[in-house]
Amino acid sequence: MTQRVAESLATLPLEVHQAWRDRLVTEAKAQGLVMYDEAKVLVPVGVEMAPWLLSRQQGRMLLRLSLAIRRVLARAVERYPEDASLRAVLPLTEEEERWRQLMFPRALPRPATVFERSDTDGDLGRDGWQRRFQFLEFNAVGVGCIHFMPVANAIAWEFLRPHLQNRFPEIQFTLPVDMRELWLRTLLDHARAIGRKRCRVALMERRETTSGGADEFSFMAQYLTSRGLTAFVADPRDLAVQDGELTCQGQPIDLIYRDYQIQELFSIEKYGTTSLEPVRLAFQRNQVVSSFLGEFDQKSVCELLTNPAYDRCLGWYESRRIRPHIPWTRLVAERKTPGPDGQPVDLVPYARGHRASLILKPNRGYGGEQVVIGPRVTDATWEAALAGAVAHPHTVVVQAYVELQQARFPALDGTRVELANQWVTLGMTPTPHGIAFLGRAARDTVVNISRGGSLVPVFLVS
Repeated sequence: MTQRVAESLATLPLEVHQAWRDRLVTEAKAQGLVMYDEAKVLVPVGVEMAPWLLSRQQGRMLLRLSLAIRRVLARAVERYPEDASLRAVLPLTEEEERWRQLMFPRALPRPATVFERSDTDGDLGRDGWQRRFQFLEFNAVGVGCIHFMPVANAIAWEFLRPHLQNRFPEIQFTLPVDMRELWLRTLLDHARAIGRKRCRVALMERRETTSGGADEFSFMAQYLTSRGLTAFVADPRDLAVQDGELTCQGQPIDLIYRDYQIQELFSIEKYGTTSLEPVRLAFQRNQVVSSFLGEFDQKSVCELLTNPAYDRCLGWYESRRIRPHIPWTRLVAERKTPGPDGQPVDLVPYARGHRASLILKPNRGYGGEQVVIGPRVTDATWEAALAGAVAHPHTVVVQAYVELQQARFPALDGTRVELANQWVTLGMTPTPHGIAFLGRAARDTVVNISRGGSLVPVFLVS
């Protein structure tokens, strides 16, 4: 259905496609749908002129599976302090482990709230999608596109809806829930759960600038303010304690929403003069979203879900329903482990001999950096990447290669419109209040907005 709609939209008159291009430029600048290139020049984020269509049945199934995965991880982290094997599959650095033991010697405070996004191969438009689609990784710190995606959806909805209704009158199109709304409700729920009467939020990111990237936080703060909350953007070094309460930039705050991993704070302490004791206090008091649980959003979660050694963390439902949708994944080290067929293998020789069916990824991190796709590199490149992983054990995962879905989108090329093939992924943000979606497309097989990818609007159909 998605491809039929894209093909139909590609036949719209040339002036409609030109109007879409012009609308994107205007709206992107007006609504902050922009990235900064290395020269700090604003570049509009691309938005495809065809929506990804999901049924409500698909949405409900994805929400159930996503929440079940979160339950498994929460169960594992509860046992983490006493279980060495869980500490091995979800490794923290020495500094992180010291923080954990200092702040949470027994268990993480509850609720251990995270606002997360899981990414899938997007294989939901083909026959047998219920069996075939795969979760690829999970992100619970610094989730991107919370502002971008609903803005892109709204622009596409206003522009494309008349054409869709005209050409497909038998289909009812609706917008999915706004990701910002789920984020807002997650913050409010957490504030209430820890006994805060208000919800004053500091959106915290490191002050240091990088060459290029996105700046969503200022628009996310505006969204919270428009909904009646007090919200502003700050740096972890702005946090202080006055009369026993957390303050930031002189203002009392109830919550921190963070866009940094804890290990990023260590360099601030090491090379700076500002004490980060207030940040530790915020974690101890459970005033941070995502909570410390966010440090376990590692690629090796997929090993937790696929290695029978951790079956004690999975119930019947998780074993039967989740595991078929998780690619075989292992932290790279010299060790024996069950292979994809369940039989024991020596992991490194196995990875060396099966390049064409595997990929290598850093266990931590984001943005598609340092991902090595076995079928698309030479033996020499693969061997070098594998040697680097072995030299730094438990920092890289090897994962079964999952071929991403390709989709065709209308593309304006001068004075003609063509359907261009792109690789796509579907991300989702599951919460008890519902699920939001993130569609992305790219000419590169590493699909990421920061690497030049585009957004794909997501509409629900019935």
